[in-house]
Parts: sequence; structure tokens; C-alpha cells
Amino acid sequence: FTLSIMVGSGWKREVAVFGARVWRKGAAGLTATAPLPIEAVPLTLAHAYGGKDQWDGLDVPYPLNPDGVGCYLWEHSAEGKPLPSLEETDQLITSWEDKPMPAGVGPCPPMSGIRLARLAGPSLRAYAAGKPNPGAEGPPLQFDATFFNAAHPRMIVPSVEPGTRIGISGV
Repeated sequence: FTLSIMVGSGWKREVAVFGARVWRKGAAGLTATAPLPIEAVPLTLAHAYGGKDQWDGLDVPYPLNPDGVGCYLWEHSAEGKPLPSLEETDQLITSWEDKPMPAGVGPCPPMSGIRLARLAGPSLRAYAAGKPNPGAEGPPLQFDATFFNAAHPRMIVPSVEPGTRIGISGV
């Protein structure tokens, strides 16, 4: 189902919510099983994309959400393992190799990779994109006051006037 949050008539946020699913191996490779019926899913980052996988005996966390679920480094490590229950509606997972933004509607911890990414400047974004000479793009860090906002970046409403109607559906 879809969780929808509306603020006034101009701002809307949607998050896809799934029952438990796992990756199963088939003739076409890994595919997600059908989701089980949902009784309750906590709307926390622990149920969003992220987590840890093993490489050479070490835990390798997904930097944007190390406490999440569904991030696998190799196909064999994904087989039989869970997918996240919360996904961005514009970044639904279709392959074990997908690396979407962790979906969230609650607060992000202060040192969350999702929050820290708000400070990335042009050269850091150019470096992440693999561009040649990223240093020429601009500063590596750029001040963004939304870093101090604990909300998930997609939950930050530009402004809310007193008396604005707020609606939630899907819960």
C-alpha cells in the first residue's frame, strides 16, 4: 500500500509500504517474492533500504542507512535475504543491485548519512559521479541549513502557514 502525507494543497509525500519479502533465485536470476500481508510496519529507517553486508569477514555498512535492510554487495549474499518494507515510490526496487534513497518519514539521526549528504558541495558530488577533475567544480562541502533539521530530506516542507490542513492516509 502507499502511505501519503499531504500539507495543504501543494505538498505531498508518498512512501510505498510492503509486507515481508525476500530475494529468490529463479531462471531469470533473483526476484522478489510477493509481499506477505501487513499487520504493522514501523515507519522507521530500520525498515528502509540500507544495512550491512560481509566482505572479507568485515561488515560493510550502507553509508546512508547502516541500520536498514536490503543492501547486498553480491547476488549470492542477497539470495533468501529480505528487502526493505519502506521504499520511495519513485525508486522502487526491481533488482538486488538497486541502491535507492532510504525511504523515511521520521527523524534522521544526527550523524545519519542521509543528513550528512545535505552538506555535500559541488566537487564532492562531482567526485561521487566519477567526473574528471572534480576539484574544479567548487567546494567539497557547502553549508545547508537543513542539516540542522532532523526530518528526512523528503519530509521537509518549505513552509506551513497556521491553519494549514495536514492529511495522512494509508495508516
